Amino acid sequence: EKRWPELFHFETSSEAIAFIYKNLKSKNSKYSLSFLCARSGITSKGYLSQVIKGQRTLNKKYAKGIIRAFKLEPLETEYLKTLVK
Repeated sequence: EKRWPELFHFETSSEAIAFIYKNLKSKNSKYSLSFLCARSGITSKGYLSQVIKGQRTLNKKYAKGIIRAFKLEPLETEYLKTLVK
């Protein structure tokens, strides 16, 4: 099952993460950078902001946290893992 079918159209982890983050934020105002950092284990809002803006790539060590925070389905998880280099 795909919760985010659009995810498979992105070529970078930054684009995919930005898309999901912006969608979740539009549906729930509590979904801030701070909230996502806390749920994913990323310690720097600045770093996450740069990832979302495409200025930095997501470090592999944070991939599991992002996947958990976004509650990705197995196929989505595998695809995002392939984007994280």
